[in-house]
Amino acid sequence: MERLWASNVKSALLACHLAASLSWTSSDGGVLCLTSAKASLSACPTMLAYGACKQAVNQLVKGMAASGSGLPGTVKVCALLPEVLDTPANRRDMPQADTGSWTPLETLTE
Repeated sequence: MERLWASNVKSALLACHLAASLSWTSSDGGVLCLTSAKASLSACPTMLAYGACKQAVNQLVKGMAASGSGLPGTVKVCALLPEVLDTPANRRDMPQADTGSWTPLETLTE
């Protein structure tokens, strides 16, 4: 849980803090995009810690998009919700999975 919390929620909180700390002007615009997971949109009974961390990220997205978050209305806030990212860790943890439908990391950067 601590590893998942640090890599998902702490990093998202830092991004939110940095975004709110920037000297935005009303015409700047900008985007704050955090990474969650499609699985977080429903119950994750076999991955409770993972689901809890991704739900926390979802809450950060909602909170930062709301009025009073510290971001001007010109800043768009969104979340990426991939189904499964094609990472070495996922390949290690799910060796029997069909990786054909997994999202390559390059797709996120595009």
